[in-house]
Amino acid sequence: MLMGVVVLLLAPQAMAGMLIGSTLDAIYDIDQTTGVASNPRSLGSRALAIEFADGILYGAAGRDVSAIDVATGATHALGTITGLDRYESIYDLSWNPQTKTLYALAHLGGWRIDRLYTIDTVTLGAELVGQLEGSYQTIAFDASGALFAISRNPDVVSLIDTATARTLSSTTLSADIQSAAMVFANRDQLIASMAIGLEPGFVFDVNPNSGTLSDIGRTGLGVGFSSLAYIPEPGSLVLLLVGLGGTGARRMRIMVNCLDQSGNWWYRVL
Repeated sequence: MLMGVVVLLLAPQAMAGMLIGSTLDAIYDIDQTTGVASNPRSLGSRALAIEFADGILYGAAGRDVSAIDVATGATHALGTITGLDRYESIYDLSWNPQTKTLYALAHLGGWRIDRLYTIDTVTLGAELVGQLEGSYQTIAFDASGALFAISRNPDVVSLIDTATARTLSSTTLSADIQSAAMVFANRDQLIASMAIGLEPGFVFDVNPNSGTLSDIGRTGLGVGFSSLAYIPEPGSLVLLLVGLGGTGARRMRIMVNCLDQSGNWWYRVL
């Protein structure tokens, strides 16, 4: 018996080619030609890592995962990732478009140990891929399903084996960085937000083959982004909180209502 439907996140928004950056408690639109950040939306919670995966903008803080409304920044808690070491927390998320799998870069607190996991987006269970051979800050998949990672010590961009977490190759970056967040955007363009020396807020086009950083611009915020996400297709997100009555117990589900490129509505239940 249907107990009620409450619209949680409203107002469908076109999302074609949106580059989104996140600080700990807000998301911004990033101009892909100038790097300027605009339209801040408070998250109402924290999100160290964000990623657009299978029609949903996910946010992760520690090991807690939320769904984020792109238009307003409003979040809805989805649950806690299980299967991590008790001292591990999520540093970054990336979606493999070929296998439709969400990957996580996790850091073991108190140690210079980073591990690669896959995350089940339904159960939020983590499965270990392997321990990374370097200390990485950010990961990103390109359209072909190749996984890249950036490290600041040494300053390299590396190609990572998605089956073992081994480093397949590394290329030295053309600048010394302090922090980085990256994502593949239009036409497989690798975009990174970085801090260079004591100066945060740089946005670069990164050539993963040569390590060359081509300056796009500055965010104008005076701070760097902790994570980047790219939303490639037009669509909208509307999250509905649905209460389903059973025999005395009440179950809650999240329905994600999305519009695909053909103008067709489809639904996913979380």
